[in-house]
Order: sequence, then C-alpha cells, then structure tokens
Amino acid sequence: MSQLEIKSLFHRTRFPDGVLFFLFILYVPIGVLLSVFRLFFGLHVFCVSCVLPKTLFIRKYILRCLWTCLGVVMTTENCNISVDENSKILVANHVSVLDYVVIGLSQSSLCPNIWEWPEFISKLLGFCEMGSKDGREALVASVKQHLDKPGSLPVFVHPERSTTSSKAALMKFSTWPFSLGYPVQPMLIKLRRPPVADIAPSVLGSTWLQDFVWFLFVPYTHFHIRMLPSMVAEESESSDDFSKRVQNVMAQELNIRSSNYTAEDKLELIKREYTDSQQASHHVSTRSHLISRSPSAVQKMVIQVKEVLPNVPDDVIMTDLGKTSDVDVTIMNILDGKVKYTPVTVPDTSDSDNSSSTVKSKPGSSNISSDGSSSKTVSPQKSPFASDFGRTPDVRQMSYQKKKEMMVEAARRAYMEKHGMV
Repeated sequence: MSQLEIKSLFHRTRFPDGVLFFLFILYVPIGVLLSVFRLFFGLHVFCVSCVLPKTLFIRKYILRCLWTCLGVVMTTENCNISVDENSKILVANHVSVLDYVVIGLSQSSLCPNIWEWPEFISKLLGFCEMGSKDGREALVASVKQHLDKPGSLPVFVHPERSTTSSKAALMKFSTWPFSLGYPVQPMLIKLRRPPVADIAPSVLGSTWLQDFVWFLFVPYTHFHIRMLPSMVAEESESSDDFSKRVQNVMAQELNIRSSNYTAEDKLELIKREYTDSQQASHHVSTRSHLISRSPSAVQKMVIQVKEVLPNVPDDVIMTDLGKTSDVDVTIMNILDGKVKYTPVTVPDTSDSDNSSSTVKSKPGSSNISSDGSSSKTVSPQKSPFASDFGRTPDVRQMSYQKKKEMMVEAARRAYMEKHGMV
C-alpha cells in the first residue's frame, strides 16, 4: 500500500474547476442575496436555540425546519438502530463546522466546546462548557460527572478534533472519549452540495467563520448520517486500542483508510505551508523589483560583486541578487557559504613589456633605464585566484579546498579594505 501523505486528507481548494467553476460564477449574484437573507433569518434560529430546552421532544423538529431554511438538509440511514440507553458517547467523523448541528437534529445530545469560538456561536451551534478550558483532566471529570446522572443526555465527540475531507483517511482518534467506560455509538457523516455551487465545506487553513459563511452562500448542503451499531471495549482492552478499533470500523464503512496523523500534525502543516508561501511571495517581489530595474543597473550590480569575488559565475550572482536586491548582502552570502557555486577560471594577467627601453630581468634583478638610472623590479605577489599551473611542487600539491579558503579570505580582505572596515 502506498504511503499516505497528510496533504491528501484535506481539501486544498474550495472552488470547483472546469465547467463547474463557470456555473459557480453565474450563481454568485444569487448566492450573495441568499447569504444576506439567511444572515438575518439566522438570528431567529439563534433565539430559538437558546430558548427551547434540549430535553424538549419537539425541539429538534422545530430546529430542523429552521435550519432547512438556512440551507442545511439532513437525511439519516439505519434509523432503526437507535442509540442504546447505555451508549452515552456518540462519535463521528468531522467534515464541517456544522456537524454537531445535524447530529443534534438527529439525536439529542451535548457537545463539549473544545474550540475557542465566541460564546454566541457556541450557543447557536449548541455547544456547552464542560471544563475543556481547564485541561483534559478537568474535561474528563466533568463529562463523567454528567454521564453518571440518571437520565442524562449522551455526549457527542469529534475524536479527530479537526476537519478532514473524509475522502482519503481518518485522522487518529483522541483516546479520552474511549476511556470513560461507556459503550460508544459510531456515526458516519457524508456531505454534498449541488453542482452549481460544489464548494468544499472546509479547506486546509480556513477558519470557522469562513466555512460558516459559505454555508449561507450555497443553495443547500445535504448531510447524510449513517448510524452504526454501538461498540463496547473488550476485556483488558486499553482505551488506545479501543479507539483504534472504532476508527478502523468507521474508516472501513466510509471506504477510506485509517491514519496516524493527528490534529497537531495538521496544524504543523498549516504553519509550514504559510511560511513557504510567505517566503515564495518575498522572493517573487524581490525578483520583480530587480527585473524592473534597467539592464545597465543590474549589470552594474553584478560588476560590483565581481570586483570583490571574480571567481563567482555571473548567473550565480544574478540569482542571489534576485533574492536580495543588495550588492553587500549578496557578497556576504557568498563569503559565508550560503550560496553554492563552482568557481570559474580567471586568466592570470601579467604586465607586458612597457617599452623597448626597459630591459626585462629576473625577479630581484636591476633594470637599466635609458637615462642610466636603475630600478629594482619587484616580483608581484601571487594571487590565490591564479589559474596557471604551479611552478613549485608545494603549489601543485595544494588542495582545492586550500585554494578556495585563500580565495575567500582574499575576497573578504578586499571587501573590507574597499569599505574602510580595516
């Protein structure tokens, strides 16, 4: 079986492509008007949700009609499988921000608010505070205290703790709901929208507000809920093994895979992609800034770098200048080894005969000029950039790394002298 990448667990883009995207563009004006209407109508749903008690039998039917006006349509499968009286824990895959709403319309239950949502949104969606802000231990103790009460409502939990597409794999389940000692009722959620506005309910990095607004925008969102038989932990089965068994059963029924990726892994992926996009945007902007300059200005910058580092290829300099747009920063990047390159050969330019009146002699000998005066010819210092074959065995045996170190040191010294840093 091929390796499952974490990116495949989530929707990467919200909008359809091809012909469906053209249909979506045509629908946009209608969707905007529909969103405005539903926004005001949603205030009535909020008031009804707050006023009607959860134990009222008719409550879910009234709310189902109101949510239908908001475009949330629900159907159930295996309705004959009712929630066992002892099944105090309901679990389901997480595909959207309104999953608990449709579960609450199907089965009266409570859902701990483990997300940092505004209070009015929590009340609108029916979440309740059960000590989750005080840590996991406080949450588990509060849930146990609630479930131990006679006639208490079941507790609904998203063990994945974050949304996925539910089309590739399920994320690893949290173990605390399976450590409470109660039977667990698995429920499967599938979601679809009409082709004219086939928009993903949640994408990687999206916020709850963005997802909720798109619910108001589309014509309708159809939730299909399928109930599975309740499951009980076997003897001597740990909460971790029990959670994996439930996860595997739900994944098999959804015809997808189980994964070991967690909500923390999703968060790290979001952070990594955000950082990469920021860096790419910065490189594009600096590259565009460099390209917008005249060719002569760019060439002048390359020449300035070549004056200090003559062995660096022009294309390497151009590439780094596209990132920095600064001569000094590019020079320091090359000197610090941040830029990899293959040194080019620089010809050894020696002084030719100045005139026929000057007699060439060996280094260290005297030259006689036409006026009879003599001058001492000083042998030029050998440059570390010289590309000629060494005249002595020591030079010939000098390693490439040593030559490179000498080249960098000479370039650094020349750069410091030029800018008065010594």
